[in-house]
Amino acid sequence: MFVMIGDEEPGKRSVRELARLVGLALRLAWVAGRRELVLALSLQAVQALGFVVLLLLGREVVADALADRSVVASAAAFAVASAAIAFAASVAREQQQLLGELCEREAQHRVLDVATRVSLSAFDDPRFHDRLRRAQMGLMRTPQIVMALTGMGSALAGILGATVALLALQPLLAPLALIVLAPAALATSRRGRAYYRFAWGQTERDRQRFYLAHLLSDRDAAPEVRAFELAGFLRGRHDQLQEERIAELRGVVRRQLGWSLGADLLTAIIVGGTLIGVAAMSSGDDLAGAAAAIGALVLFSQRASMMGTTAGQLYESALFLEDFASFTAAPPEPAPRRPVLGDAVRVEAREVTFTYPAGHRPALRDVSVEIEPGEVVALVGANGSGKTTLAKLLAGLYDPDTGEVRWNGAPATAVTFQDFERYWMPMRENIAIGRHERFADTEGVRAAAERSGSDEDVATLPKGLETWLGPMFAGGTDLSGGQWQRIALARLFFRDAPFVILDEPTAALDAKAEHALFASIRDLLAGRSVLLISHRFSSVREADRIYVLEEGAVVEHGTHEELIELGGRYAEMFTLQAAAYRD
Repeated sequence: MFVMIGDEEPGKRSVRELARLVGLALRLAWVAGRRELVLALSLQAVQALGFVVLLLLGREVVADALADRSVVASAAAFAVASAAIAFAASVAREQQQLLGELCEREAQHRVLDVATRVSLSAFDDPRFHDRLRRAQMGLMRTPQIVMALTGMGSALAGILGATVALLALQPLLAPLALIVLAPAALATSRRGRAYYRFAWGQTERDRQRFYLAHLLSDRDAAPEVRAFELAGFLRGRHDQLQEERIAELRGVVRRQLGWSLGADLLTAIIVGGTLIGVAAMSSGDDLAGAAAAIGALVLFSQRASMMGTTAGQLYESALFLEDFASFTAAPPEPAPRRPVLGDAVRVEAREVTFTYPAGHRPALRDVSVEIEPGEVVALVGANGSGKTTLAKLLAGLYDPDTGEVRWNGAPATAVTFQDFERYWMPMRENIAIGRHERFADTEGVRAAAERSGSDEDVATLPKGLETWLGPMFAGGTDLSGGQWQRIALARLFFRDAPFVILDEPTAALDAKAEHALFASIRDLLAGRSVLLISHRFSSVREADRIYVLEEGAVVEHGTHEELIELGGRYAEMFTLQAAAYRD
């Protein structure tokens, strides 16, 4: 079970906590691209400090002009320094772009590491999907974090440089200028918390909105959306969620604009007062110094504004990064008890009970089944009786709440579920993915296709086994439901596992193909333990043993003849289905 960490509603963060989050951002950038990070920060610092050099050189140009001296040397120095700073800015910008990509890659790797190692039951828990969504939001913020980190470095260097220049030119004004930072810092902290709380509160509704957008644009959903004329209905729900989001966002924006206006007015008053101070302290003999001091003050004001903006971006993004950090810091789960390869297997479930994380009652209750090596065992029952859930437990995809599942000989499991995956890739790879360790075994793929009947489909495709399947990519060829199901069976045969689970393996096949498959199933899967799930009783009557499930419990088991003679639930369902087929 995936451990939930940091799932409470967000609140205020202390300065120490914010420092920790900034440190987290720096560590992520350091791991992702330390060379690019160092170079970008260094060049930002060079750029910021270079502006101070430009102020001092500009003072020399003005002084030379006022003293009627040649300005060629000072102007040339100013031009060279200006060109060097501009080039440094260009290199820093390109490094930021590359670093952002590297950080996104590193963050994506960490999210996928967790998403692929959690148990299957985590995907049945809405809280997991909320946390995954917030972690992905943190992932998407990584380029912004990089820009904010390097921008803060540049702003801080500029502030320090301007402060040094003011100390050299008008030392009494430097402390007053530093007060400019206070209003921006206050507005920044409030803005970051406000937008983070807004995004946090929208998580589930955003997932609903994205899901509706997926239904409206997904190929598989398109036929039913059009057949039932659902486009307008689903679009209305999607648009309503979007309007509600925008309405709440407008309220956040109005409140933040009020705080920003107050901070900007206070900053303007401080800067204006400082300029008056510069004018009052400057004499006619030091116009160049006064001009340089004003330039330093303007630089200070600009960099302070930039500091506020980038600090706000970093603060807000760091809050999202905390969701990413808590998600990726979840302790590793024990590896699923998936069996390993063997020659024969006895599979046994003993008094197994299991409830899905979002379930209100057990999907299975005290279920016991046995499958001996070489046996074909069938599960039957109404929809929702627990057949597929039991198959997933026997395959090791879920762990039971109580009871145990045992494999004798620890073999691998091959599973074909009713809702099998259709991979948009060449047909050969669609089959070979059944055992990726043998991905290049083309002859094995051909043999598996022949056993499943897919070889006839291969002969009709323009490029044979190398034909891309699915309409998603250029040149792709779509298949019928039955053809896709034969590919899923070929995938199972290619896996060549001693324990095979067939969950409605013929649901999309016609009657002739279904009869041919079940007539040869013992030959095709000779020596393997087979669990067969089917609604068609003609498919299971030859099984060695049949288990009847009802509301998550085994109510009958035995051979077809024994169950018919018992005259219970199986006999009733068999008789009803036989009568339906006769009619």
